[in-house]
Amino acid sequence: MSGNSKTMQNVLEMPGMRARTKVQPASDAGKKSVETKFQIPSDTSLIGPTVDRIVATIRKARCLPGKEDDIAGALFEALGNAVLHGNHQQLSKLVRVVCRYEPSKCFSVIVKDEGSGFDPAAVPDPTRPENVDADHGRGIFLMRTYMDEVRYEAGGTEVHLVKYCERQAERTAGSWMKRMGEWFQASEINGRKS
Repeated sequence: MSGNSKTMQNVLEMPGMRARTKVQPASDAGKKSVETKFQIPSDTSLIGPTVDRIVATIRKARCLPGKEDDIAGALFEALGNAVLHGNHQQLSKLVRVVCRYEPSKCFSVIVKDEGSGFDPAAVPDPTRPENVDADHGRGIFLMRTYMDEVRYEAGGTEVHLVKYCERQAERTAGSWMKRMGEWFQASEINGRKS
């Protein structure tokens, strides 16, 4: 088993959290993929420590050098959305998380809440001038900015985040930087400073 796999196995051993890790052969010869499943109560005080622990593990394992902050930003938004909007901070409801690292391919995360779901297509684009002051939508925008893939399943109760080891050509940083710039411009047009 590689050093990266051993490090990823220890990903989440924190109080209040139940975790289970599975190591299996990956598509690359001799390399193991690692999957860790865990759940946390819908407590906002656990979001930061959970993100910190995952990102520290990724950093230590050197899975995605230089991409750890992107993962941190997206994870913070996904967990925050699940706790606040999905489960409405009801401590009896859990947020389930699956982290998977496939060497030379990607790091992926699934965050699932116990809420009623939502239609992500109905969330206004926060880069449009008329939506700059909207209360919702920036978290989804940020996840899409930070990650290579973001998709919703199970009626919007599940978000799938993927960060590739080598960024795929169809999603360039430039296109997302352009959208981010448009959002900042729209903020200034509406007299709001970001």
